[in-house]
Amino acid sequence: MGEAMELPEIARTNIEAINAYLGRAIGEGRPIEALVAIKTIGEVMDLRVKEAARAAADGVWSWADVGDALGISKQAAHQKLSERALAIHERLDRRERARHERVSRKFEHARETIKKHPAARDPKRAQTIQQKLDERERARHERLSRRTKEMREKLNRHPRLRREQTD
Repeated sequence: MGEAMELPEIARTNIEAINAYLGRAIGEGRPIEALVAIKTIGEVMDLRVKEAARAAADGVWSWADVGDALGISKQAAHQKLSERALAIHERLDRRERARHERVSRKFEHARETIKKHPAARDPKRAQTIQQKLDERERARHERLSRRTKEMREKLNRHPRLRREQTD
């Protein structure tokens, strides 16, 4: 990878301001506030990195330039940020969210049904049933996430996507 580009002063100043805010929030006993801000910043950055990479690749810059700017290889930049790869990954994201929502609805329905069952009148038994449902739901969500991760890894090795990286 080539040499790193110099960060403009305004960008450096704004980044330092965000870092100072986060440090103050944590230091003043507001770590959850800092975490919410970090999550929000991450979402904005995810969107902007995709936008900037597309604009660069559509312009006069190469995927090698995009990779250099991000501190990753040309192949990694293309694999993560190319239009085709992004479209595939966005479809995967939508499918994964829909599956997680279906699982959550299914388990919520089961919880409501169990509340009406005579066995749920016994608090200890109701708690045991609730714990088992929670464990099953958590396991199901983990399996879905693992499957999606495996699909992403498989897609990243797909010959057609790899061929596009060399273009």
